[in-house]
Amino acid sequence: MKPIPGKDFIGIGVFALITNRKNQVLLIKKHGKDYWERPGGKIEFGENIISALKREVLEETGVYINVKSMMDIDEQTSPKKHWIGINYLATHKSGVAKVIEPQKHEAVKWFDIDKLPKLSPTSTKILKRYKETL
Repeated sequence: MKPIPGKDFIGIGVFALITNRKNQVLLIKKHGKDYWERPGGKIEFGENIISALKREVLEETGVYINVKSMMDIDEQTSPKKHWIGINYLATHKSGVAKVIEPQKHEAVKWFDIDKLPKLSPTSTKILKRYKETL
């Protein structure tokens, strides 16, 4: 049986708060969730952090990014899971945002920074931190 990240060993993921020239943010909505969140995912064995971030964002949204800076490291633990999330600020480089993985996501959309939908707890924290820098 193949070990599962976050369950059989600590999982490490990378996530991006992506902005565009209109100061909008790119968010994804997964099937079965009532909130939106930043794109991202797990780092593969042998992959560096920034490459993983760019790959995950492209795989989920069809968008290429410029990574600007690290914003936060978040840890989520419970008796059944343990994940460390590394959060970055990035800007839109090219590509049109769209659902690339329809089996996982129901929507990918740009939102005005002052008109955000319901967010995941971690996305709420990261966006609050970002707004404080504006």
